[in-house]
Amino acid sequence: MRNVLEATSGLSWEPMVTYRACRLIRNKKHETLLDVNSTDCLDFCEVEITLHEFFTGYIEGRYDRMGWPRVLKLKDWPPSKFFEENLPRHSEEFLCSLPLKQYTHPTNGPLNLAVKLPKNCLKPDMGPKTYIAYGFAQEFGRGDSVTKLHCDMSDAVNVLTHIYEVPIRRENQPDIEKLKKKHAEQDLKELYSSVANKEEMMEILEKSSQEVENVETDDGALWDIFRREDIPKLEHYLQKHYKEFRHFYCCPLSQIAHPIHDQTFYLTRYHIAKLKEEYGIEPWTFNQKLGDAVLIPVGCPHQVRNLKSCTKVALDFVSPENVSECLRLTKQYRLLPPNHFAKEDKLGVKKMIIYAVDRALKDLSGKESTEPEEKKNLKKGKKSKVIVKAVDKALKDLPPSEKSSETVEEKSNGIVNPIDKALQDLPPTEKKCYPQLKRSELLLIFSLPTKSISNLSFFSSPEGEGEKKAEIVKTYERRKKQ
Repeated sequence: MRNVLEATSGLSWEPMVTYRACRLIRNKKHETLLDVNSTDCLDFCEVEITLHEFFTGYIEGRYDRMGWPRVLKLKDWPPSKFFEENLPRHSEEFLCSLPLKQYTHPTNGPLNLAVKLPKNCLKPDMGPKTYIAYGFAQEFGRGDSVTKLHCDMSDAVNVLTHIYEVPIRRENQPDIEKLKKKHAEQDLKELYSSVANKEEMMEILEKSSQEVENVETDDGALWDIFRREDIPKLEHYLQKHYKEFRHFYCCPLSQIAHPIHDQTFYLTRYHIAKLKEEYGIEPWTFNQKLGDAVLIPVGCPHQVRNLKSCTKVALDFVSPENVSECLRLTKQYRLLPPNHFAKEDKLGVKKMIIYAVDRALKDLSGKESTEPEEKKNLKKGKKSKVIVKAVDKALKDLPPSEKSSETVEEKSNGIVNPIDKALQDLPPTEKKCYPQLKRSELLLIFSLPTKSISNLSFFSSPEGEGEKKAEIVKTYERRKKQ
């Protein structure tokens, strides 16, 4: 969906604006916000860096000692549970930009099943999540700013909020071309050693590292999204050609647990063309422009390459139409090896379905929602227990003279003792059921055992004062005979 940022107030998403907003925060997490762990796209290892250094490279670019562009990306920053707290204005700005709010809104979307979970329930991390990464229009083959092929467990919306074009330095261009030739020779030796015509393959590898055509000024990211129906053929292709890909430390892949859930593949233009040639399938390919919102259905494998330095904000949601696909993916994730990182990502879709159906039935029947635990404790049958606990606590704080009788001085000066304070602290609902008795009569009640107090009639039903007093006197007389 185009131009979703037009519905917002126009708050700046520039990196230094975000940095200043975090720098002004004065709390315990101040230091952890300004020191981040980014990912190096060349070897996919974590790099410790300050937030200011990262954002400086976002605008100016970074290069290693060989002159090769150093591409970093920052994922899930700040964490979603702190996003609203640390960047409240940007959080509100993002929520205003959401398309199809009936589905996507994280708190008020009537068709978002994740909203149906109660407040006291353990909820999955649905976002919003920020993705900030460097990027170049030229495809290098190694160290590209990419999000590798993967599948989300729920529907997602991704909004491109900021882009910045960083041109490659002219003095670094010769070094980059030399390194690309060396990389192609190494790939031919390590990845395509079984190919018969090596000269043709060498030419293909050199041509594959070229700039994307027709990149406009407001283009930020290149998306490839596959259909669910094409997943079997896509998985078969990846299982067949997995040795032609690199991942950690730029080493060739030696084995895979799952071709998509491992998130170790990025299909270059060469592999996409080869996939179409061998299996007759191809992805939807398009450029995401500034202000565009991309809606990704659950179960659709997709990959992204940043054509410029980009800031994207993503949010997960669960639509009723795709619940069956969420269930299928949940079962598939459970079949992964025990130590697989994707196995930990649990959506809890079955719990969402139960609460969503329960809410729908109550809305159709016109019944009110269940009372919270605090209100349940104040029901009629439990009122006496609340009062008895308050009385017992007050009696412990009373001196012996207070327990026997009240003094003339208290009558004249109106001294408030711990009993009066305990009664004043009672909830309004409890004060209504408590009788308007004299102070001496209250002290008489407080001197009774807890069992006798809980049996008094005025704690369970609102009756007249005369009957209440008579019940008190009877209880007192019985105690004297004992």
